[in-house]
This record gives sequence, structure tokens and C-alpha cells, in this order.
Amino acid sequence: MNKAGFGQAAIGEFIGFWQPTVSKELSRNKGKKGYRSKQAQDLARARQKLKKTRPKVITGEVREQVEARLLLKHSPDQISEKMALQKMFVSHESIYQYVLSDRKTNS
Repeated sequence: MNKAGFGQAAIGEFIGFWQPTVSKELSRNKGKKGYRSKQAQDLARARQKLKKTRPKVITGEVREQVEARLLLKHSPDQISEKMALQKMFVSHESIYQYVLSDRKTNS
């Protein structure tokens, strides 16, 4: 539909997605010869593989800070925000995962 000259809004309406979703799909998967579905699928798989291989590990000084704040009964959200102010970045989700993995190994 894109090659035929249809706009993103029309494409989105036809396939059942919002126009911004279509725009993102077209822009992030466009190659030298335009948008191609096989190429888009290959790029999506590569992004997914990369995403799965990134470990969410808390180590070093960040780990020490997280553990100390957990002992003070701070929530993962509070820990994440306070540490960001100190230029030590860890997401609240990583802290939740850390606590969960610790519970699994200790119980």
C-alpha cells in the first residue's frame, strides 16, 4: 500500500493499527530500496535477539547501594529515583528482578 501511494493513516485504518504505529514501522525498517516486509522481519528478529542477550545484572557499587537501601525498606521505585540523582542508573524493574532471583536462590 505504501508503494501504491496510500498514506499512513489509510494503511493504518486498513490493517487495524494507528497511524503512528505505521509511521514507526516504516521508518525503522526502511532500507535503500524502501520498505520490504522480509527485510523488516529480519530487522525485527535481530532487535529481538539483541534485546534478549542483554543481561540485567546489578553489580559493584550499584549492588551495594541497592542492598543497603533495600535493608532500609525503600521500594525499588524509590531506590531507582534516588540513585539516578547520584548518577547511578538502575531501573526499578531490574531491582525487582534482583530481589526475585535472590529469593529463589535463598529459599
